[in-house]
Amino acid sequence: MYTHEFDEPLKYNDKEYKELTFDFGKLKGKDNIAVKAELRALGKPPVLLDVTDDEYLMRIAVRACTEPIGADIFDEMSILDSRAIVSKVRGFLNRSGSAT
Repeated sequence: MYTHEFDEPLKYNDKEYKELTFDFGKLKGKDNIAVKAELRALGKPPVLLDVTDDEYLMRIAVRACTEPIGADIFDEMSILDSRAIVSKVRGFLNRSGSAT
């Protein structure tokens, strides 16, 4: 479980967030497959290592988030907040041995 605290509240879908919590333990294999399907549907080319693809990692973060958010929330975040969350997802996947 990881809670990211924003330096300044983040406004998204008429709601203000001071923090977001991500429960990586709730992720399943179907989440991996669904995110890859989302990216294919968007015309994104597959990558060799998912942990190097920020868009893949952002979409995994969305699925791990305990709040109902969409991938577009990353468009509203500062780059520092976005990078911090992506880094936590990458670290989780690397620790679990999931490199693809």
